[in-house]
Amino acid sequence: FGSNETTPFQINDPTCDGVEVDVTIVFDDDPEEITWDIRKVSASGDDSVMLTTFDARKQKVDLQAEHTESLCLEEGDYRFTIYDSAGDGMCCGPEGDGYYNVTSYGAVIAQGDAFGSNETTPFQINDPTCDGVEVDVTIVFDDDPEEITWDIRKVSASGDDSVMLTTFDARKQKVDLQAEHTESLCLEEGDYRFTIYDSAGDGLCCGVGHGRDGYYNVTSYGTVIAQG
Repeated sequence: FGSNETTPFQINDPTCDGVEVDVTIVFDDDPEEITWDIRKVSASGDDSVMLTTFDARKQKVDLQAEHTESLCLEEGDYRFTIYDSAGDGMCCGPEGDGYYNVTSYGAVIAQGDAFGSNETTPFQINDPTCDGVEVDVTIVFDDDPEEITWDIRKVSASGDDSVMLTTFDARKQKVDLQAEHTESLCLEEGDYRFTIYDSAGDGLCCGVGHGRDGYYNVTSYGTVIAQG
């Protein structure tokens, strides 16, 4: 990116007041055999309440493609269970290879493929520590990390002015500049600008004589905002 690179982005109020959980299924050749459910477990652990269920036979979805269901869960204890009516799971027989993933903002809660008749995974949802939207800035430095700085500014409604929210200067940080480094921020609704700078004007990649190639990613719950 040479000397600097700026990416504008927008943060909208999250549509989920709790914690978002995604259930992703890639079906094998017998999708009609698959059902799953999520139950909220009582404090004693002796009882549970069905929150949602999925039956591939009853869904108007393309069962030959990856399919994701998203849920918004409040704080508490839960159980995810996936079932196969034929008892052969989703992998790895003549019926093809399938699998499932249950994630929350990219973090894996449950995953599997060859599970026989059913498989259950307990999990816990805690109150989110961020009241807005979490944004992560990840840098893998090249061999000249001291050249790198970045900042995030909140832009006014008119777009004519901005306020510095945070800044990062690799020379001043007590971090391992030879390893991947991530800074996490909690941003409210609004318009922002991310700018990364290289004091030598040669970016993070891919010059001759600079050894390791670096890069940066700015993401929010796994969605890329900026990268380079």
